[in-house]
Amino acid sequence: MLKRGSRMDEAIVAYIIHEALMGLHHLHNNKTIHRDVKGNNILLTTQGGVKLVDFGVSAQLTNTRLRRNTSVGTPFWMAPEVIACEQQLDSTYDARCDVWSLGITAIELGDGDPPLSDLHPMRALFKIPRNPPPTLHQPELWSDNFNDFICKCLIKDFELRPNVLDLLEHVFIAQIVDREKILQKHLMELIDLNQQIGIVGKTRHDRIHTKKAGQIMSSSPTPDDVDDLVTLEVLDENSVTEQLQMRYANNQIYTYVGDILIAVNPFHKMELYSPQCIVISGESGAGKTESSHLLVQQLTVIGKANNRSLQEKILLVNNLVEAFGNACTAINNNSSRFGKYLEINFTCGGTVVGAKITEYLLEKSRVIHQAIGEKNFHIFYYIYAGLAERKKLAHYKLSDTKTPKYILHEHIKLGPDIVNNTFYKEQFDVVEQCFKVIGFTLEVQYTGFLNDYSALSR
Repeated sequence: MLKRGSRMDEAIVAYIIHEALMGLHHLHNNKTIHRDVKGNNILLTTQGGVKLVDFGVSAQLTNTRLRRNTSVGTPFWMAPEVIACEQQLDSTYDARCDVWSLGITAIELGDGDPPLSDLHPMRALFKIPRNPPPTLHQPELWSDNFNDFICKCLIKDFELRPNVLDLLEHVFIAQIVDREKILQKHLMELIDLNQQIGIVGKTRHDRIHTKKAGQIMSSSPTPDDVDDLVTLEVLDENSVTEQLQMRYANNQIYTYVGDILIAVNPFHKMELYSPQCIVISGESGAGKTESSHLLVQQLTVIGKANNRSLQEKILLVNNLVEAFGNACTAINNNSSRFGKYLEINFTCGGTVVGAKITEYLLEKSRVIHQAIGEKNFHIFYYIYAGLAERKKLAHYKLSDTKTPKYILHEHIKLGPDIVNNTFYKEQFDVVEQCFKVIGFTLEVQYTGFLNDYSALSR
C-alpha cells in the first residue's frame, strides 16, 4: 500500500496489534516467550484473521527461571536487553522483550519497514542499544494515541516497560472494542484488493541465534581484510582477533566494529594524522594517554591561538599533570592513576583563548604502597634522577645513598636504577620546562613538594 501511495487505517493497525497482543498474552500466561515477533510472523488470513506464527526460537520459562540470557531474534526487531546478553554475562531479559518487538512491528505497519532496515544487520545490532528509542518516520501523520503506544512499547529499560496486559488496556488498542467484526471485514477486503493488484515482495530478514561463547552469523561473505568487522560472516572472538592481527601487521591500527572504533597501540610514531584527526579510548596500555595528547594537539592547531605561549602551555600541561599522576603498573609503564578533565575555551570565531584542567580520583594510596611489579608516581623518580645529576639532593635534605621509603623496592636500587637512569633525567628536564612555560617558580615548587614527601622516607 505504501508503494502505491496509501496506507492502512489506524483502526486496522490497532486491530492487527490487538490480535498479536492476545496471542502474546496466551504465550506469556503459559510461560513462553516468542522472541521473534515481527511483520513476517504475524499472518493475516483471507478470512480477516490474525495469527502469530513461527515459534522456531521461542523459549519456555519455568517457575524457577523466568528470564533468559541468550541473544535470539531478527536484528531489527531485537530488544536492547536481548542484544546485551551477547556481551554482558550478567544480562537477562523476560517476556517484555516481545513487547519491544511488537513496538517495532507497529512502526513497520506504519512505515513499511522497521527502523535501521537500511543498515547492515550487524551494524543495526550495535546501534539499537545506543540509539534513543525509535519512532515512526513521520509521527505527525499518525494519532497521538498510536505514537504513545509505540513509545510505551519501546521503553529501553525493560524493567519499566509495560507488559502485554497493560498494553491491552492502552487507549490505542481500546478503540477496537465492539468493532472487531467490522475491522475484520475491512481487513478481508484489504487483503482481497491487494491480492488482485499484486503484492509487492518484501525483503526477508534473517534472524540470529547465539549462545554464550557462540557466534553471531551474518549473511555476507568473509573478506580477507575488512575496515568494518560487522560485515564479517562470522563475528566472534577468533574472527575479530584474526582481523585485528592481520590489519596490525599491515600498520592498520584503526578498525571499525559498527559504531565502535578500535585502536591497537602500535608503540611507535605513525604518519597517519592529518589536520582532521580525532582519537579514541581503550583498556590499560591501549594508548589512551598518547591519543589524548594527539587530540589536544589537534584542537589547539585548529584553534590557532594568537598567543603561541598559550598554545604551548596547553600542550605541556598534560605532560606536567601526568608526571604527578601516572605510574608504572604490571601491564602498563605509563598508566594514568587518576582522571582528568581538560576544558579548552574558544572564542565565537573558534580561536583558543585558554584551558582549564581538573584532576579527580587520584590513587593517593600509591604514594605509600605499591604492589609487586609496580612503582610510585613518575615524578619521584624524575626528581631524584634530575637533582642527583645536578648534585642538588643534599640541598633538599635528600640522601644520595639511602632510598626513601616511597620509592623503595627490592628490585630497584637508588643508584643504578634511579639516579643513573637517563630517561628519568630527560623527563626531569621536560618537567622543568613545563614549570617554566606555565609560570611556576622551580625553587618554591621543589621545596614544597619534596618537603611534603620526604617525611615519608623517615
